[in-house]
Amino acid sequence: MKKSLLLTAFSIIIIFALVLNGCTKKDEPKQEVKKTETSQNDGTDKTSAGPSDEVKKIIDAGLSKSKAKNFKDAIKDFTAAIEKDPKNPDVYLYRGTAYAELKKNKDAVNDFNKAIELKPKDYEAITNRGISYYELKKYDEALADYNKAIEINGKSPEGYLNRGNCYMKKKDFDKAIQDYTKAIELDKAYVNAYVNRGDCYYKIKNKDEACKDWNKAKELGDAGVEKLIKKLCK
Repeated sequence: MKKSLLLTAFSIIIIFALVLNGCTKKDEPKQEVKKTETSQNDGTDKTSAGPSDEVKKIIDAGLSKSKAKNFKDAIKDFTAAIEKDPKNPDVYLYRGTAYAELKKNKDAVNDFNKAIELKPKDYEAITNRGISYYELKKYDEALADYNKAIEINGKSPEGYLNRGNCYMKKKDFDKAIQDYTKAIELDKAYVNAYVNRGDCYYKIKNKDEACKDWNKAKELGDAGVEKLIKKLCK
């Protein structure tokens, strides 16, 4: 897909969060992970010369529907685009993202696999596949994808938060804390990194550090931690 499409209004970033009451009540890290429908093709990808005008219109329609959260119809458009241009990695990324939003993570993984096959260093496809693996509770596979994503882009705080969530699921709290700390180094206002790191500290019975992180998250605008602070930080 040509760079011009990347710069158009059709570029979409879908951000979703699992809003939970903290790991002290549920064994689930609070997440803020990005699923994007933004093409990363800068013209160097040789798998496709770029979509025809006809295919571009179909893709644009799908992107507009995704932006409106009409993911079922967006999938129909992306499928039609794939039928006409099966070597375009971005369309598999778009459709995989739509499947993931509908919690059809097995279908999403299949599409991300195809996107990665066509563009092996696609950061977004690798990251999104890791997210879908995480949702499927395949934490080792998710961890492998997050490792690859960090190798490709080590400046993304979300990459470290995602990997930290996997370590937390595997009860490797020290490594999780290291990743959340790295995420905070890259983004000092990364609320969910503070929340998750606080949860990890509490798991290893470091209450003081846990409360410090939760209070920082509250200071940054996360009202969800107030109950934890009132109950546990006395």
